[in-house]
Amino acid sequence: MLKHTLTALLLLLLTACSSQTNTSDSNNKINLAHLNGKWLIVNYWATWCKPCLKEMPALNNVHKKHKNKLVVLGVSFDKLPTKDLNDIKKTLSIQYPLLTTFPAQKYKLPRITVLPITFIINPDGKLVKTLKGPHTEAQFLKALQYP
Repeated sequence: MLKHTLTALLLLLLTACSSQTNTSDSNNKINLAHLNGKWLIVNYWATWCKPCLKEMPALNNVHKKHKNKLVVLGVSFDKLPTKDLNDIKKTLSIQYPLLTTFPAQKYKLPRITVLPITFIINPDGKLVKTLKGPHTEAQFLKALQYP
């Protein structure tokens, strides 16, 4: 009985650590497999980066207006703890998920050399565009290649 319980616990822990899941701003899990077939806008930002904070409302608008076709994800360059992400999300009225990590290798993202930086990933999971510096809502939408 104890052996079966330990085995079940080990399987549960291994499943929870799957690379297919990332922790979001409110400790909800985002299963990356559920993102397949959608456009992804992955934006790396930091609290000390004024251009990053300036473009967040544009990302918020893209998220609100197009959430049936795409997913906007904000990734904390500083890997801020969940409480800090929740505070920032509330203060800036951000409606898209803020993550502490993102599987850059899975999507073959280049090393982060500037902030803000946004990666546009097509529904097949392929990186199609890299946007460096702050952008407007219109610029984000133009970077997407869907009708």
